[in-house]
Amino acid sequence: MTARIVERGEELRRIGAALGAAALGSGTLVVVEGPAGIGKSRLLAEACALAEQDGFQLLRARGGALERDLAYGAVRQLLERPLAALDPAARADVLGGAAALAAPALGPPALADPARDVPAPDQPAPGGPALGGPALGGPALGGPAPDQPALAAPALGEPAGSTPGPASPPDRRFGVEHGLFWCVANLAERGPLLLTVDDAHWVDGPSLRFVHYLARRVLDLPVALLVALRGDERGAEPTLAAELTVEPDAVVLRPQPLTADGVAAVLGERMASPVAAEFAASCHAAVRGNPFLLSELGGALVADGVRPTAEAAGRVRRVRPHTLARAILLRLARLPAGATELATAVAVLGDAATPALARDLARLDEPTAAAALDRLAAAQILSPALPLDFVHPIVREVVDGELGPAARADWHARAAALALAHGGPIEHAAPHLLWTTPAGDATTTRALRRAARGALDRGAPDIATRYLERALAEPPPADERAATLLELGGAGFLAGEPITAVKAHAREAVSLIDEPATRVGAWLLLSRLTAMDQSVPGAVAVLEEALADLGGAPGVDPEQLAALENELCGHGQTHPQTLARAVARMDERAPPAGRTPAERLALCNLASRSCFTGRSAALTGELALRALAGGKLATDLGPDSNSLHQVAFALAAADHADATLTLLDGVLAESRARGSVFGVAGALGTRSIVRYLIGALPEAEADGHQALAVPGVPPFVVPAISGFLALALVERGALDEADAVLTAGGCGPRLPEVLHMHFAFWARSRVRAAQGRPADALDDLAELRRRCERVELRNAAIPWRADAALLHARVGDDDAAARLAGEYDELARAWGTPRTLGIAARTRGLLAEREQGLVLLREAVALHESSPARLEHARSLLELGAALRREGLRAEAIEQLNRAAEVATQCGATVLAARAREELGIAGAVGRQHAFSGVEALTPSELRIARMAADGLTNRAIAETLFVTAKTVENHLGRTYAKLGIRSRTALADALGSDAAP
Repeated sequence: MTARIVERGEELRRIGAALGAAALGSGTLVVVEGPAGIGKSRLLAEACALAEQDGFQLLRARGGALERDLAYGAVRQLLERPLAALDPAARADVLGGAAALAAPALGPPALADPARDVPAPDQPAPGGPALGGPALGGPALGGPAPDQPALAAPALGEPAGSTPGPASPPDRRFGVEHGLFWCVANLAERGPLLLTVDDAHWVDGPSLRFVHYLARRVLDLPVALLVALRGDERGAEPTLAAELTVEPDAVVLRPQPLTADGVAAVLGERMASPVAAEFAASCHAAVRGNPFLLSELGGALVADGVRPTAEAAGRVRRVRPHTLARAILLRLARLPAGATELATAVAVLGDAATPALARDLARLDEPTAAAALDRLAAAQILSPALPLDFVHPIVREVVDGELGPAARADWHARAAALALAHGGPIEHAAPHLLWTTPAGDATTTRALRRAARGALDRGAPDIATRYLERALAEPPPADERAATLLELGGAGFLAGEPITAVKAHAREAVSLIDEPATRVGAWLLLSRLTAMDQSVPGAVAVLEEALADLGGAPGVDPEQLAALENELCGHGQTHPQTLARAVARMDERAPPAGRTPAERLALCNLASRSCFTGRSAALTGELALRALAGGKLATDLGPDSNSLHQVAFALAAADHADATLTLLDGVLAESRARGSVFGVAGALGTRSIVRYLIGALPEAEADGHQALAVPGVPPFVVPAISGFLALALVERGALDEADAVLTAGGCGPRLPEVLHMHFAFWARSRVRAAQGRPADALDDLAELRRRCERVELRNAAIPWRADAALLHARVGDDDAAARLAGEYDELARAWGTPRTLGIAARTRGLLAEREQGLVLLREAVALHESSPARLEHARSLLELGAALRREGLRAEAIEQLNRAAEVATQCGATVLAARAREELGIAGAVGRQHAFSGVEALTPSELRIARMAADGLTNRAIAETLFVTAKTVENHLGRTYAKLGIRSRTALADALGSDAAP
């Protein structure tokens, strides 16, 4: 290739601009897309040269046909050498904090002990079947996917202590991606970075997903991210690679073929002679302006002694691109013995090729191999320097393309054997085994299964699925087929494979396992996969089938059966079609003592049932606390469990706010440490709900937004989180935003009839009521009522009947208003918390005659004073003050309205506070005006970050915790300082005063 780059000035200018922006702290994604040989790699090389001159750190990777089956292979190319070059202290700093979550991708996988590779007959292999036990207690308020039970959560979780049989590994993808991002961000703190990923169409899926993750956050980092890909190539993840071209703010470069003048410039330098226009035109037509093919043509012309004259143009006119590719093979064939074999070995080995390994694979002696390497470099087949590589991917493709199917399978089989014989990790052999011909070899299946466990440990279930599908095709020995099927089911589920296919694997495994005790895990996996395919009723039917199959069977531990029973009851009570059967099973048993994991899960179900039916807050709280067992339940299940969120909601509804927040803070900390998508999103979402119920609106809003922004947030938690976030937004007057959140969360006629999703209709009714659309709000509440009745959801903690009573009064239907107020009062008395009793009293007071109304409103205020529900307290104070003002009791009215404004302001309820001030103005008092500076002017996100900074956390620590960039934290703090009238974080604590998050 010429030393001078031709006709790429605009591309280099835009790359230079990206480097300049990165040097100033603002990152850019640049995607170079084009066909093979157009010069993408050359542009990346020029970018590296420019960046190196400007003091950038260079992180480089390149995809390969073999490496696309190696989990995080490209990521390790990017990061292993830069990290290894750091001294131990610097490396520990770069890999500290959230970056530690990247360890599975960067370090050797935590492979299973080889002795476990061969399970006993009919014994599912470790790491295989059931998706773990985190949801054995049933779905939480945040529960399952649309019309599906809590399935994805267990799949994301660690094995539960009560889970019968082996449990699947956790889904590490989000944690690994988050950790890798912070690894890059921490490296960027040491100086601007240039990351280049060449041949991205061949990059492994996990690495590509990280590139996407980084691309969406690169703007806030001093990082230039350059990715080159073929737009027409179908690699392992073609769609994922191509999607980089449509990333927001991506700079997409599509280099065009060289013009005839460009061809003349290149040939003139290569051939050291002026190029005639006719000759340049012929060469341009021959290679169609492709720079690589032009380089090949130029080399051939020089070798043949052709001069670039007009007379010689005829010799070029017969050349076509495919003949140039064939010329590579002719050049190779003319080399001495061993060269073709060695080139083939390098093509087969890919990035793992070393001189020794290539020599052994080619079956050459050392002198012959050394001579062949020198000649291959001289012939511009291989690069002249180590590591071994071809001068261009096209050359590698031409060499590899000469192998027929049988020969390719043989070469890769020998490469896999060599990789194992040289003592390398199993993951170096596994990609080769994918190319071999199935032959019923037990060693092959066991190696692939072991490699699949390693891929899962790295957070690459898609790679693990590929290995296991190949293992199943081998096929495995008959006594290992069930274990392989279960492993494939678990990995396929995590990888997002079609549920029907994954479910078929689990169903076949159930039929193959003879030992009843070992079928339990397979039944659990099948039930959860069926849930994803057929909704709650399908999952319950499978569990009923499992209990019929295993009940009374020899060797089955009662604890295992209890786990299946609890799974059934947890799912079943959330859906109208299965409610009666689940409740019948629950009613047949007395509350357990909570001594075992299964008993604690049973208590979770009973607490949920008590909560949903509104039976008694005291009983619900007692059952929930017994289920928690002083932290044992969290240990049983791990932080990803739906059951923990289920208990949290029951506790919060029963007015145990402090215990609930303590539980959720612990779940959130553990989930962050593990990098669990469901654990983080679920804990934040449930904490948002709890904080809304107690009136901590800025915190509820910040938690809700953060939960929905967690990358990869499971869709089944979105409707509930969206609903309570919308409720908090209504209190701030952000009605359009609340409406948009609910629409994005799926609220509407097609929202599945799974219990936890119904609350979205309550939220939408409040949005519509605040928009001045009472009739539409009542329509939402009518739909909510229908859904609640079908699952016996009667808890007064969700006071939609009180809302409906006031809306009916607003439209003039006093009879309906009185009836609904009475219904709610009855439910509130049954539930028995000060919060719900106060809402009931306030509702009846607003509907009652003047004197009786004042009595009831005073009762509401008194009840709410003893409740953790500060928002309801502010609302009751406001309604009492307004009623007193209407009765002419001015002094007392002003007192109550001032208290209302104060409490509402503390809650962040700006609409309520404004209304209190309006009432004060009508009463003749001067209410406190809205603050445009100070703490009250801070947004929920600004307030959260300010509090964390005041507590001594660094910008980096705050960013890691909140899943944002350090620059985002810096920007929030800058706005906060301006609003608070301070200049540094040292003044934050005093500026925030006593304002503290609950």
